[in-house]
Amino acid sequence: PATSGGGPGSASIPITATSGLPMVTGDVYVQYRDGSDSNADIKGTVPSPTAGDVVRLYAQQFPFTGVPVLAGTVSLNPANGSADFAFSVTPTLATRYQVKLFSSATTAVPQAVSAITTIYVAATWNWNVTHCSARPFCRGQYVGTVYVPPSTMSVELNKHWYVYLGATLEPSGSNPAAQPAWLPLANGSPPLANGTATVSAPQETGADSFSATINDSYNWGNDEWTTLYWLACSKNTEAQDGLGLPGSHGCGAERVANGNEYLG
Repeated sequence: PATSGGGPGSASIPITATSGLPMVTGDVYVQYRDGSDSNADIKGTVPSPTAGDVVRLYAQQFPFTGVPVLAGTVSLNPANGSADFAFSVTPTLATRYQVKLFSSATTAVPQAVSAITTIYVAATWNWNVTHCSARPFCRGQYVGTVYVPPSTMSVELNKHWYVYLGATLEPSGSNPAAQPAWLPLANGSPPLANGTATVSAPQETGADSFSATINDSYNWGNDEWTTLYWLACSKNTEAQDGLGLPGSHGCGAERVANGNEYLG
């Protein structure tokens, strides 16, 4: 929930947080160690600034027990009765941010404050995929490298992974079918009635990375497959280690939407 706090009678500064990734259930998040997708912006406008005003950004990282630390300062340049400001941030765990307005660079008591906004951080998964086109029985392999903050490693290494498989299956020579809207758990459910998947025990490969291998198998029968669709996920534990989004986002369900932007 958003909260605010400043000096007596402090006004509120409206701010917005955005990243290059679409919001999920209203939450803004970035990817850990993933180039530009690791960055977010915090922007706002001070409606009636005066010469010498500055805004400061404060950050409080998960588990939110430490004192918020200064994360940036912007000197305002009033124009047409208002002044815009922006901060770029690269959190490595869920982090709460708040902006405060001061009348000068040396003033200790804020004139106004913003609500607190939280930016979340998700693991980055890179996959090397080997599909199979044999008939009627086929095996595929997905070798994944997962990047997570070092403090989360022990939790993330011990998570159960869920694999979802689906395909468009057509008799030889038919027009390709539309992609499936849903992907079932790879446990022998339709549309791959004989499709299953196993995941190797994750192995730590660095201070902030580990790898795991998914092996799947399926029986195409006499059909000609057009495209195989798959997703893999582990459940969120943001409240425990500060990684991922809060709450449940479908991982572990009997089926998930094909093309889901975020599972956890």
